[in-house]
Amino acid sequence: MRILGADSFTGKVTSMDAIPKSYLRHDDMCMVKDSLSGNIFWYTYKTNSGMPHNIPNVVIPKDNLPPNTDDLGRWVLCNIFVNVLYTNNLKVNTITSGISGQNVDINNVLTISPSGVHSTKPLIIDTDNIGPIKEPPFFVNSDEKVENLNTDKLDGYDSDDFIVKEYGITSLPYDVPSGSVPPSAGKRWIYISFNRKPLNTDYSVFTTITNTIDPSASIYSTTITEKTTAGFKCEFSGEIDSHNYKLEYMAVGDFK
Repeated sequence: MRILGADSFTGKVTSMDAIPKSYLRHDDMCMVKDSLSGNIFWYTYKTNSGMPHNIPNVVIPKDNLPPNTDDLGRWVLCNIFVNVLYTNNLKVNTITSGISGQNVDINNVLTISPSGVHSTKPLIIDTDNIGPIKEPPFFVNSDEKVENLNTDKLDGYDSDDFIVKEYGITSLPYDVPSGSVPPSAGKRWIYISFNRKPLNTDYSVFTTITNTIDPSASIYSTTITEKTTAGFKCEFSGEIDSHNYKLEYMAVGDFK
């Protein structure tokens, strides 16, 4: 077996089909580099191959074409070797392991490396829009946090390990002039609206009243008297007697 070289398939005196068949032996190989794509093709020469010459992976020597005598010698494509493969569609059923009768799983040998790949247009990831959406349309198989990308893990912890909550701090109403009381607050109650709505009213509300300014602050207890998906109403055990009180709250549940 010999390894030959050519700079094209046909059309030149240096093409693969210009190599005289009298020079060729069974199982000789030829490396052809396509000048346009830069891809490298490997062919092997088979005498009496029995293969036609009008299929894409076969090249027949010019001096073996009619009206010359055709002894069925053919250059038959073996493999294509490239450093980077650019393709819009890749379809493979199996990859042969090289051992007779054995095939290997594609995922064990076919590596897709997105490093360096870029897009000149916005990346659009479509979902089927069938609710409830239980899984994201894009996964990152890593325990590390990925910057600027929503993932289901953070610092090695699954997203189910984190509490989903709404929280905030707001001043409590005091001495509101008659006729100007806002509908969201009175001196013995306040209504908190959610920025993110929960999926249901099965959320828990934790409240704390703070006053770090008045020297003798009053002690108030709180009661949640209304819960909806829009917010909750918190009532106090007495009228707020200073403008220095604040309500710190946290609602824990299935928030969007």
